Amino acid sequence: MPGVTPGQGQSEASRARFNGGQLFSDEAILDGVTMQQGLLNQSGMISIQADFPIAPEAVDEISVLTSNYDVQYGASSAAVIIASTKQGTNSLHGGVYEYHRNTEFNARPWNAARRPRVLQNDFGGYIGGPAKIKPLWNSKIKTYYFFHHERFRSVGATVKPLLTLPTERMRRGDFSEWPNPVYDPATTRANPNYNPNSATGPNNLPFLRNQFMGCGGGQPNVICASDPRLANSLAQKWFSLLPVANRPGLIANYEPPTGLASSLNANTNQFDVRGDTYIGERHHLSGTYHHRGTLPFTQAVLPRPLDTNNTRIPN
Repeated sequence: MPGVTPGQGQSEASRARFNGGQLFSDEAILDGVTMQQGLLNQSGMISIQADFPIAPEAVDEISVLTSNYDVQYGASSAAVIIASTKQGTNSLHGGVYEYHRNTEFNARPWNAARRPRVLQNDFGGYIGGPAKIKPLWNSKIKTYYFFHHERFRSVGATVKPLLTLPTERMRRGDFSEWPNPVYDPATTRANPNYNPNSATGPNNLPFLRNQFMGCGGGQPNVICASDPRLANSLAQKWFSLLPVANRPGLIANYEPPTGLASSLNANTNQFDVRGDTYIGERHHLSGTYHHRGTLPFTQAVLPRPLDTNNTRIPN
């Protein structure tokens, strides 16, 4: 629209400015009720597209007021985004839909060995019509209803993270391929030459430790295989749960089979209910109930005991 300036190089709609107004000063209204969240100080763009998204099948009209709007919209210093849900009509009308996405439809991401697994289903239905029951329908009163229900389910993602895992040699205590020194914590001792009045740095450390040097003392960054700490370490059990690196190199050497779906909205249910009653030719009563909630959701790239990106409580 004229006068609208998107933010972040036109990539972030939530930071748009309207007619030179302040950032985040636009408002969104659904069926006459504000959608703003004062606690988070968010804009109308965020409210209508992220916090309270409405299915296109449930929307009757979207309009944006940018100037000279009525005093009932006086809470905003910039734009007012107005959305209204559909109403029932004199005839029964309904429909169903599904938007589907899966791995077979996607291309392989750049630098990935294979396409990540992703499965998305956004499905729902709606119905609207006259409520021809007493006392909602007679010669003076006409009542209409509209109901919409939608569910979204998502598994995986189109982009997979690249993780760094220990190599086979590192799992045996051989860190010789690692470019930085690996020190033995058991040799930690106070530095007799430490000067507390000078800045702490590589040449002025409060404590000193010896680098692991293998069994014979000539193998830097190698833990001797006979070291009892290596045999008694809990790391061996940890390694039994950890996948093996499947990419070359020391950094970003593991590509998981499945990416992480958006844990906030991966499993959501929402519905809209609207009723309209016309009394004579002058009076119109309407009410809308808009509900959206997320279900408990668990996901992990690594095995559950080792992964913390796994749980989202209901929202």
